[in-house]
Amino acid sequence: MNVHARKILGSGLLAVCLSLSTIAVQAATILGTSSGGSSPASIYSIDTVTGEATLIGSVGLVDSLGRPNKVSAVALHPVSGKYFGILGSNCSGAKLIEIDPVTGLGSPIGFLVGSGFDGSNDTGDGNTIFPPGTGGCFGGADSLVFSADGEHLYAGGWNGGFAGGSFLEVDQFTGAVLSAVGTDVHPNADPMFPSGVAYSGLARAANGDIWVSRGGNGAGLIHTVDPNTGSFSSTVILSDPTARISDIAFGEGDILFGSDAPNGTLVTISTNPGTVTVVGVSGFGGGAKISGLASVAAEVPADDCANPNGCDFGGQNLVLPPGVNTAGATVSRISTEDPTPNDDGVNTTVLADGRLFVAPFLRSASPIQILEMDSNLVISNGTILVTIEPGDFLDDPLPCDTPIPLGVDPQLQDIVVWQTTDVAEIREGRALEITSDCGGSSRGRSRGLSFFVVGLHIDCGIDWFVDPHGVKHCFIDLTHTKFHGLVQAVFASKDVLSDTDFRRLVGLTVWSKILFHWRFYGAAEATLTRLIDKVNALAFASSNFNHSGNIEMRAANVRFMIQKIQNIITNIHLAGDDDSDSD
Repeated sequence: MNVHARKILGSGLLAVCLSLSTIAVQAATILGTSSGGSSPASIYSIDTVTGEATLIGSVGLVDSLGRPNKVSAVALHPVSGKYFGILGSNCSGAKLIEIDPVTGLGSPIGFLVGSGFDGSNDTGDGNTIFPPGTGGCFGGADSLVFSADGEHLYAGGWNGGFAGGSFLEVDQFTGAVLSAVGTDVHPNADPMFPSGVAYSGLARAANGDIWVSRGGNGAGLIHTVDPNTGSFSSTVILSDPTARISDIAFGEGDILFGSDAPNGTLVTISTNPGTVTVVGVSGFGGGAKISGLASVAAEVPADDCANPNGCDFGGQNLVLPPGVNTAGATVSRISTEDPTPNDDGVNTTVLADGRLFVAPFLRSASPIQILEMDSNLVISNGTILVTIEPGDFLDDPLPCDTPIPLGVDPQLQDIVVWQTTDVAEIREGRALEITSDCGGSSRGRSRGLSFFVVGLHIDCGIDWFVDPHGVKHCFIDLTHTKFHGLVQAVFASKDVLSDTDFRRLVGLTVWSKILFHWRFYGAAEATLTRLIDKVNALAFASSNFNHSGNIEMRAANVRFMIQKIQNIITNIHLAGDDDSDSD
């Protein structure tokens, strides 16, 4: 794919949600998928306190004959935050799909085929000849999990060229089976046709251990598995010998959850000594038959983010300001796909929490990736730094070169858009105000954690090579709008600063805006740097609004835009076009 196309197709949106005055700690959830029941082949949000499953939506995919299939497994990629699942089951084929956890919609990737395994028969018609002992079940898969680094995707296969169970490594981009080994022989297998046990569920613990449940073929048991051999490395006998655990997933605090299929309930499982506890009393509810489970986010303790190096989510690093109470707090992330743009090509998206995200200057011709972070932190002052590595989200991001190389359209440079969660009065929801930084390594500054667009670009709808001055004026107009937001943010801080400090901030802000208006871009940039330094040195009174973080984020944003404008002007001159009407 060429660079221009990749800039459009590689958009990602990271939503980081914090209430900024009073944090309402919501019940933790895990994601569930259904193999049948009231809504087969659908995605559910499961409350880990009550065990109740709430329907999100159908994946909208069918088998090769156009009939609804099952979604028997789901797994969270620990780096990208994307969800993957298996359309099918042990006896109805296996197709790898990507799942949008906000809408439930699935996108097909490919059948699990390769290394002697064939999960392509999703109709059960028996047209393919399989080894003896398959019992009329022509193969598929029922479990899925990623390695801790996200480099390896494992699945539990059944038949499909093997007699019984197999442990598969799957290419997450194509669905191809990279390797397949038989699982441990089932103790009740026919001696004439020894077959491996079935894996019903797979989950990864915080220490990287991979756990497996076996459903009805191994009631009352869970195991750890060696991913190199597919063999069990340990066995835990559950306190309920009749428990048929369809799938398992680790949630907050590394608690292992399981789906007790016959009883339709969510359970917790202690891996030592194996105690099974039913969550809630009503089961999943609504006739849901949950087959697959997955944690909702890559998660780290907030304490890890309070050190100078911050905490790493894989492609994203978070540093909390000093003085934040992180006791017992966690930070987590999920991902989804959301359709955009509108008919005018403008990125308009309803976010997971119902807010409208509008980016008039930021355009994308494909669905965008929404990543949502949740935390129970309250941050009333200081600046949160979030560093994004677009290379971990995009295949070929345009490098964050300063200046932009001559001959490169500045509109195609990757940026990170920061959607603040501050207050609606400061145009909440409009990314045009707060485009933060370009790709390579980008930082956003605000009170609390907010929404991002990773890898998007400023697209004025103008051909740079035909009308570079038009692009320049687009960047200038956008910066004027951003300046307006900065001025608003400074004046909103009057009540939490001394009169002297407030006047200093106003003076620096207004002076930089005047310099920018009269095209003294270098001086305006230097004045914004002084403003940022002053903000970091001031003591803001306690408030339920993070004025210091908000002002610093916006000032850094405007400074970034001015740097790009100066770069654009330089490239126009280097290209031999000195007919500038505003330089």
